[in-house]
Amino acid sequence: MRKTPTTYVKTEEVLSDLGISTCEACTAKCLWFEGQLVFPAQVSAHQVPADLPPELQRDFEEAASIAAASPRASAALLRMCVEGLCKTITGKDKFESAIEVLEQQGIPDEIIIAMDVVRLTGNEALHAGKLYGSDDGKTVAILFRLASLIVNWAITEKAALKDLIDKIPPEKLEHIKERRQKAAAKAALKTPRSSL
Repeated sequence: MRKTPTTYVKTEEVLSDLGISTCEACTAKCLWFEGQLVFPAQVSAHQVPADLPPELQRDFEEAASIAAASPRASAALLRMCVEGLCKTITGKDKFESAIEVLEQQGIPDEIIIAMDVVRLTGNEALHAGKLYGSDDGKTVAILFRLASLIVNWAITEKAALKDLIDKIPPEKLEHIKERRQKAAAKAALKTPRSSL
């Protein structure tokens, strides 16, 4: 029943796909619609990568907060996040150029292929004027994973390696450099020259 200013009016329609439950852990009320939890919002399973640049964290966090309720919107935000991440890492203005630089730096082929898919499907949807209509929870999970892999490869691992190298005494680094140069020269002498 709903209340009018002076009286109560009988409700004419009952929603069979709306439900209320009580949380067994905290006894709070939960609202369900068509089998999906609407309130309270579900806690995101997607953690922001620790080394994600601060200017991109908001997009990632917002994508994580709406992933269950709106996979299409979440995917759009994640595409922006992945593109922004690649541009930030490489200093390039275009996504395609940023991907090329990362490829030259040795990022794994599988990540390059995934980024190309993100770039191409994003372009197709943009030119078609639609909000990534076919995106679903599976696509969103892949995009979250892709963003985390790029951060791990391009930022986290490189920082860890730099930290490790910085701890090696300079004289040992020089010795290692000399040994590598000698090994390279020796290998070059063993390589047969192509016949003319």
